[in-house]
Amino acid sequence: TITNIISSAIGNEKKVLFVSEKQAALNVVYENLRRAGLDSFCLALHSHKANKKDFIDELYKIDIKL
Repeated sequence: TITNIISSAIGNEKKVLFVSEKQAALNVVYENLRRAGLDSFCLALHSHKANKKDFIDELYKIDIKL
């Protein structure tokens, strides 16, 4: 359901912020979006692997207007 809501919003050119206390929930939704071919719309904001430079580089790569 969450993946469908996010996919629909992306299809309607809306921005979505999906937040969860549990990393497992973030992983499941990301994996579902990846399988749907929508992973290029995803940015990891909170992860032990995330860092500021990679995040900013990713913003420029997908041309997000802040």
